[in-house]
Amino acid sequence: MKNLEYQCSVKSVQADLGYQKSLREMYKQQLHMFDRYKNNKLVRTSVRGYPYFFLRESKPATSARTYLGNEEHPMVSKLLQRDYYEAALRDVEENIKWLEKLLQHYQSPDPNLRLMSLEKKHHLKNKSRIFGSHFYSDAGVIDVHAWAAAEYPRSRKHPEHLVHRTMRGEYVRSKSEVIIANALYQAGIPYRYEQITEFAGIVIAADFIVLSVRHHKLFVWEHFGRMKDPQYQKDYLWKLRQYTKAGLVVGLDLLTTFDDVDGAIDTVTVRRYIEEVIL
Repeated sequence: MKNLEYQCSVKSVQADLGYQKSLREMYKQQLHMFDRYKNNKLVRTSVRGYPYFFLRESKPATSARTYLGNEEHPMVSKLLQRDYYEAALRDVEENIKWLEKLLQHYQSPDPNLRLMSLEKKHHLKNKSRIFGSHFYSDAGVIDVHAWAAAEYPRSRKHPEHLVHRTMRGEYVRSKSEVIIANALYQAGIPYRYEQITEFAGIVIAADFIVLSVRHHKLFVWEHFGRMKDPQYQKDYLWKLRQYTKAGLVVGLDLLTTFDDVDGAIDTVTVRRYIEEVIL
């Protein structure tokens, strides 16, 4: 699942600027090879459609020309290469100038930033009264309440293991997942349990998909309990690989918790994720 923060094109502009600057340095290095020809100018003419070249000194200016012949002449080849790098250098220097100006005056298209700016400017205490419970993402506009209330595809794997009831009234697979679900519920954080979701072409039922209104994104929260079980360990590593392929970063997009040797979850970590990362 992609990070649902609005993707600004400024990163693409910055990447392009870096690429253009690397080209500029490469062209400058190439041009140093032609320093001995800096006062030579290549003049082209044609006879019956065939190109021929003359050499003229540009400094001091003179009308005298030296006949070189066609492009097979070594001097013609050298000067054509020089002219190519000079033209390429002019192009990238022009691009760099305009890309730097664009970045200097760039305004993010993220509507969430504009909403936050308006909220700060007018000291709004509850912008939801004005704008409702919506926020914008790269998946479109998300209505928080509708997202929380909507039906979603859930895992049908081993329903007999869903034996622990949460405060929200759903059944989960472990006491540790009850603790996570209840903590989210008490904090007023919308979440979905074991939603079937596609990650990098692989379908996975994530333990929790959590909606953060403040950060305008969805987190994946995975709890790993039976780490002493060899098969469970393999499943754990497989899941992490799929999330990595999908571009999720642990701590930024993917939250993970584990049971200790006694089979208990660290509630301090659960609280820290909620208070410091999600809210």
